[in-house]
Amino acid sequence: MGEGDETLGMLAHVDVVDAGDESEWKYPPYRATLADGCVWG
Repeated sequence: MGEGDETLGMLAHVDVVDAGDESEWKYPPYRATLADGCVWG
């Protein structure tokens, strides 16, 4: 499927729990943050 040498993989889940106190998170839980070579949030 597709062309080229690069591959994109995604891992996700559909169950959702409350984030709790967002000030305790290293990165905002409901916003994508690019850090340490990863997308967090």
